[in-house]
Amino acid sequence: MSFTVSEITSDMKLKKSSHCFFSTYLVCFFASSLLAQDQEVISKPKIHLNSRSGNTTATSDNAAVGASIVIEAIESDYDLGARLEIKPKDVEHYDVVASYAPDGVGDEVNNGIWTYTANYFEVGKEYDIRAKLFSRSGIESEYAEASLKMEPAGILPCSENEIVDIEFENLGSEKNPVTALSWRPVCARGSWGLLSATSYQIYKNGVLMPEIEPGNTAYVFEGTLEGDSFEIKAYGEEPPNTNPGAITTCPQIKPAFATRGANVEVIRCERVGNWLRSIVKFAPWASGSGVTHPTGWLSMSYNANPPWYNYPLGFIAHPTNQSWQIANAYALCASNENTNTDPWQAVSWNCPDPEINSAVYPITQSNYYWVNFDLTSSTSGGNSAWPITKTVSR
Repeated sequence: MSFTVSEITSDMKLKKSSHCFFSTYLVCFFASSLLAQDQEVISKPKIHLNSRSGNTTATSDNAAVGASIVIEAIESDYDLGARLEIKPKDVEHYDVVASYAPDGVGDEVNNGIWTYTANYFEVGKEYDIRAKLFSRSGIESEYAEASLKMEPAGILPCSENEIVDIEFENLGSEKNPVTALSWRPVCARGSWGLLSATSYQIYKNGVLMPEIEPGNTAYVFEGTLEGDSFEIKAYGEEPPNTNPGAITTCPQIKPAFATRGANVEVIRCERVGNWLRSIVKFAPWASGSGVTHPTGWLSMSYNANPPWYNYPLGFIAHPTNQSWQIANAYALCASNENTNTDPWQAVSWNCPDPEINSAVYPITQSNYYWVNFDLTSSTSGGNSAWPITKTVSR
């Protein structure tokens, strides 16, 4: 007497049958189960491409542009992971650029869709792309393959002072719809010339989406996006601050402070990026002596007339102790390592401890401060070029 045994589980994509005799039923059933497990098959995924998602001005070598790559599992009724590999056509070995583990307990379900967006590709070069899926048990699909060539004609000139050419492109499938929202690269035009946007923020129905790769001008969403609203905000480098009250060079600091009635010595000063970073020593002061406390003097200079336009307002969290707050403009150098080193972590200098003279009465001390000046027009005295904003609905 014989019969057929089939082992079917939710994790097995291929059912295998074997012919068994009653006398060896248990052994045969176990062997048949192992055979089914060993021969589990995961269908290879689909690859969808959107290659108009970057520009040449926001990348490190002015030769790379972005693309969005969507990996779609054909059968997504059980947990899978995905791996994406890319290489130039003339290179032998692939680079693993992204690997996504199967969903764990408490993870957001990926619904069989994985998206990778990056400034990886160079104009005029052709690339091989491949992707595979894998299960928790280590079973892998075959590779799905695609190719991509970034054509120079696909790079649009930037749009000045507005966001235009907004498009919704359907990717994915009817079962797993994916939509790419894209727009033309943005520039800010003003008396300073032309500045390119280097980053974008995307809001979907008022909620800020996770950050996208700098320079990319596309964002990929799951779903059709029907009825959804979006706000795109473009940001870039600020133009120089040309207001007459701006302090833009190190020699300007001492005489500018003197016009406010403060006797200071500039210990160290250097331009770092778009900031003038300095250490300033104040003349000795004493409580009750009528001499203005340096911190109070610095605070009052916010409202000085004429103001120092690039002496920025506002406070930020201290980088080594988030419960502290420090002004964007200045920070007192104290006798602890947190403020003897630069709180903004922009320079490697050390700031001296206060100098206290206890031989006189009242006791006097000389304070040292980190003092910063913003060389762009992004602070209260200048007109910021950013953000450039656009709202759109599908």
